[in-house]
Formats: sequence, C-alpha cells, structure tokens
Amino acid sequence: MYKEFYGFKENAFNITSDPAFYFESLQHKEAYSHLLYGIKHRVDDHPLGARTHAAGLYLAGQSILAPGLVGAMLSSFLTCGTILGHERMLKELQVWR
Repeated sequence: MYKEFYGFKENAFNITSDPAFYFESLQHKEAYSHLLYGIKHRVDDHPLGARTHAAGLYLAGQSILAPGLVGAMLSSFLTCGTILGHERMLKELQVWR
C-alpha cells in the first residue's frame, strides 16, 4: 500500500536491516571505535581489584571497566570477597538462593 503511494520500488520496512541503507554518522564512527577498543583489550589488561596500597582501604564502587549498576555490584562483590574471603562469601551467597 505505501509502496504505490510513495512510489517506492522495494519494501522500505523489513525485519532485518539492509546494509544498503546504512548511514555512518560521526556518532556511529565513534561508537564503532569504542567497540573495537573494547574487543582488543581484555579484562586481564586491567585487573579488577578492591585492594589499594593504603592499609585497610578497599574500593567498592563503580568501575570504569564495568560502569553502571552491574559494575557497582561486581565491584562490591569483589570487595566483600577480598575482605571476607571468597569461600566464605560464596557460602553466604548460597544461603540466599
């Protein structure tokens, strides 16, 4: 119906994307470069750890490697595991299953 009305030669709306209609803006290029950067760097390159050089100071919060709520939770679990011991923390978590 819309093909005749607008004079289209092919379907404008498909279930899958068509690379022929891909437009790469500056924001697309920047996002793509961030994706490539993330793929090229492993988590091993930047270890997540709660310990600091200051005695008794542990970090629990958002990580630049894993931002947002999930990153804060991951960092908090790592900190608890460092302080309590990973085996004890695992037992404590299994109680809440």
